[in-house]
Amino acid sequence: MTEVDATLPGESLLPLASGKSDSHRDYAFSQYHGHGVSNGWFALRRGDYKYIHYHGYGAELYNLADDPDEMHDISDQPEQQERMTDFDALLHELVTPAQVDADAKADQAARLEWIRHNMKSSSTRSWPGNSRERSRCENANGVCACNLVCGMRCCNCN
Repeated sequence: MTEVDATLPGESLLPLASGKSDSHRDYAFSQYHGHGVSNGWFALRRGDYKYIHYHGYGAELYNLADDPDEMHDISDQPEQQERMTDFDALLHELVTPAQVDADAKADQAARLEWIRHNMKSSSTRSWPGNSRERSRCENANGVCACNLVCGMRCCNCN
């Protein structure tokens, strides 16, 4: 493990995958803060249950063994209230949803502002399979702004 690795949140699954450890967390955690969503969401999976917290909107709960397609939210069932409370407590042990959401929105706003100030406005190029002309995604230095926003180059910048 490098010094940088030691500063990152999370836990390596390498010891578990290589058979050097059988100790690991009993949950999985993810979060999403993509451009265009009004608020971020956070998800926890523990056993057969998946909890999804939509910041500012509430939460959902699914029994993935009974409902693998997540079609029937069981969060309002009285027998699930203790599980909902436990998931919410775990989420707040891991992150402060309001702060993470605010930080993500601030980061997105800064990236969009950078794009507005650095995109070439006169250069256009057709996207593959599309006859309409669109603005290129490269800034004046030839850097794909899509990469700066989402970490991936778009088909326009191949």
